[in-house]
Amino acid sequence: MTSCDQDFVELIEAAIRQDRWALKVFDSWGKPLPSGLLVGNFFWIGNYDECIQPIYSPESKTFVKQPFDTLHCTLFPESEISQMNLTENIVLGLCVPASCDRKAVASLIRELFKKSNVSDEQIVCSNEQKNLSTGPVATCFVLALLGILVLIGTIVHLVLAANRNSIARLTSHINIPFFFDETCRDEV
Repeated sequence: MTSCDQDFVELIEAAIRQDRWALKVFDSWGKPLPSGLLVGNFFWIGNYDECIQPIYSPESKTFVKQPFDTLHCTLFPESEISQMNLTENIVLGLCVPASCDRKAVASLIRELFKKSNVSDEQIVCSNEQKNLSTGPVATCFVLALLGILVLIGTIVHLVLAANRNSIARLTSHINIPFFFDETCRDEV
């Protein structure tokens, strides 16, 4: 028996005893609310925050202890949305013990929901780090470069404007434009 299986057995036993932390875990699972499966309500993602965060007890002003941490996993349908079998299209969120990996969650779903076609590639868990592909990295680089260019342009503009104002203040007592205007008129 894996640690995931042991934690899940402990979770079920605690839920039967109606321990608050276990009820919170199951309460955070995705449910068909609001109704409307026939009109496209396929997103039963549950409550991520309720799954991850411990329960706060205002009476004792402490957090309720859990024997293990939890993580939120989401099952995505493998194929395009099909009108034939609506239950195959549901995006389902589950709160599971943190000791479980995607394979264990896929196995759990196969057991609980009698779905033999669920694979671990269809499951994404909250503890997984996704590496960015080259497209998003290149986009971030280009945006950062543009931001730096805008910042440099703004600084240059402010410096030039400050220099122009200080030169104007220094030469304000000399009537240079009128001097040039008079000389230019005499030559014409």
